[in-house]
Amino acid sequence: MDKRIYDTIIIGGGAAGLIAAVECKRLGQNILVIERNPRPGKKIAITGKGRCNVTTLNHDLRDLISRYQRNGKFLYGAFSRFSVQDTLDYFEKTLKVKLKIERGNRVFPKSDSAVDIIYGLQEEIIDDILQNTSVLSFNMEGNSIRSVVTYKGEFQAKRYILATGG
Repeated sequence: MDKRIYDTIIIGGGAAGLIAAVECKRLGQNILVIERNPRPGKKIAITGKGRCNVTTLNHDLRDLISRYQRNGKFLYGAFSRFSVQDTLDYFEKTLKVKLKIERGNRVFPKSDSAVDIIYGLQEEIIDDILQNTSVLSFNMEGNSIRSVVTYKGEFQAKRYILATGG
């Protein structure tokens, strides 16, 4: 069993989990991503017909929020703190993925391949991903998670991020 205590364990290797992992790693944290699929980023690979529609250039926050009807108010905080330009900068500057704008202001990788997005996300964290691994349970201490149990072992961290998607 791995006795190391991680700074952060991220459960889920989709887009949110991989971005969380990259950001934790950039902060100097010792991380572990636990992903149940054979490869992280499975849904990223199929978005935009395999090309990965990164975002849409809609700079009008009120218009964007209105498209989510009732749930728009919930998203306002996140969208107001991380703009469309921040998203473009993140992919191009942090992940080093060149982007292009197409009809309808849709943004794709210049290569037309979602693989570039997945590679950009995984490049810094590839050795920190436990693939083909499901979380079986959590060991709790009061209201806090003490460890994560998988069939590959029990893993501890100071913090946990649940990014299992839908």
